Amino acid sequence: MFALFFFVMRADIFEEMDTFKKRMDCMAAEIKQIPVAKGFDRIYLPGEIETERERERLASGIPLTKETADELQAVGEAYGVTPRLMDLVQK
Repeated sequence: MFALFFFVMRADIFEEMDTFKKRMDCMAAEIKQIPVAKGFDRIYLPGEIETERERERLASGIPLTKETADELQAVGEAYGVTPRLMDLVQK
């Protein structure tokens, strides 16, 4: 059995927000300097993977498999919508 407990408090109760942000920036920089484990190319902080994926998808779109495109095409046709999804399918 596993349990998680999160306790969150406002940082500005304990110190100025600018000071807190600077400390967090320093901590992030220290973490990034840790040697990368074998088989990995970098260290990610929480949210970095999602932020990178969002940028990529905003620039290039959401990748679709042929199966997903076919399914969306069928749903669209059932409702009288004719999307051109096959142009967007990853090859």
